[in-house]
Amino acid sequence: MVATWWLVRALTIQVRYYDSYDYLNDARALLGDHAASFFGVHSPLIPILGIPSALAWDPENPSRWAWMVPHLTGFLLAVAALWACHQFLARFLRPRWALLGTAVIGLSPVVAHYAPHLLTDIPAMGLTAYALARYDRHVVEGGATSALGLGAVVGLAVAAKYSLAVLPVALGTAGAIRLVSSARPRPGRRPWVRLLRDDLLAALAAALTFGGLLVLRYQLTTETGFTRADFAEDLRVAQEMVEPLGDEHPVDFLYLLARSLGPAVLVLAPLGAVALVRKVGWARALGPLLLAVGFVVSMGLKVGMTQARYLLPTFPVLVLAALVPAAHLARRFPRTSLALATAIALPVLGLGLAQGARDADAFYWRPIQRRVAERIRTHVSPEGRVYWANHFVSMTPPEPVVFPRDEYFSFFHLGHPGIGFLTRRAVVGSHERRARTRVASEDALLVVGARRFHHAGNLQAGTPLPCFFSLVYREGGEVREERLPTGSCPTAAP
Repeated sequence: MVATWWLVRALTIQVRYYDSYDYLNDARALLGDHAASFFGVHSPLIPILGIPSALAWDPENPSRWAWMVPHLTGFLLAVAALWACHQFLARFLRPRWALLGTAVIGLSPVVAHYAPHLLTDIPAMGLTAYALARYDRHVVEGGATSALGLGAVVGLAVAAKYSLAVLPVALGTAGAIRLVSSARPRPGRRPWVRLLRDDLLAALAAALTFGGLLVLRYQLTTETGFTRADFAEDLRVAQEMVEPLGDEHPVDFLYLLARSLGPAVLVLAPLGAVALVRKVGWARALGPLLLAVGFVVSMGLKVGMTQARYLLPTFPVLVLAALVPAAHLARRFPRTSLALATAIALPVLGLGLAQGARDADAFYWRPIQRRVAERIRTHVSPEGRVYWANHFVSMTPPEPVVFPRDEYFSFFHLGHPGIGFLTRRAVVGSHERRARTRVASEDALLVVGARRFHHAGNLQAGTPLPCFFSLVYREGGEVREERLPTGSCPTAAP
């Protein structure tokens, strides 16, 4: 049922996130389109998966189906991520509880909202879950083949999201502890030799997978290919982009987790960590627990900008930790099973249904972004320019604040990446007065964005939602200014 709603949205949604357009332009750059550039802060995997979307879109003859391809890609990646979460949970829980945990993740307002969008966070969650499932299988079964498969998935995860560098560190630490504990003298046995071999094979596979995709990305999109200096600079810029926007605090991430998975999960997870170790042993539990703790700590220390989607890779482990004590109590006291499942699932169900109602707002079905692209194609030749003044065009439903500490959750900004992808016209930032003068004499159009509005923080500070934005272009020898609604004000008319 959850996936059906995701599919409906993927087939009908008419807005895209700013970052989605960035990934699509990255895909253009990978295909050799010199008019596009790869945004250096992005990891390579999602742009590679966006290549079919870039190939499908013809800016001069756009079709409805071509518009859907990125959203269908996001939908398929979300379904795959949910399957991976179930694979992970099923390693530790009985089928009914594993299914319940999968439903809790799928019903989360964060997952439900972002599912039909081409973004990195949900695929990163899925790859994390699948890597942890492969890790558990490797701990239980061992073997060179298992180690190579684990390493390849870990490499893909880091290639999907650089912040998942915590994953190989966590699993490597867990592996090192297992190795040290197995090295105690035992007559006639040397299990540490096999463990060391497997750990090295996993590390090699992870390095080759991640390194290969990284080198390929630089080779296809830069003149010099991969250099450590360029990579270090891209990581530095990425760090600068997640600085706090205001009075954000690392503790805000705990609030976002509670609003994403329900308070019961957040309360039970610490207790469940201990219960998980007692249930399956420290060797199997250590990797997932180190990943969850390490990722949350790294987010708090390194990422100042608090967004709920940044925490998605921790969801499978937190849900598992919450369900282990609940499942244990249900086995000991069978009559409490329904009550425990309800206490965990009901808050998330309520949050998910509320988000589903918000995502059904008419705002999401208005083709405002496509309408802007149509105006540009009509009034500017492929060799012309699109000038941009002020900030992005901020588009959001009338009541956008779902997570007070997540400023961008419901905001769909139309900016340089969106115009560049949809029209293939050159986009140039300019002062408004100067650009208006140029439009009168050039093959050009001017988009006038918001002056003092960018995200939910502005709304909370008292700045009203922008209801209109302007396009300035020549028509019939005269300069015309057309006002278009942002979709944020239901009563606003063009």
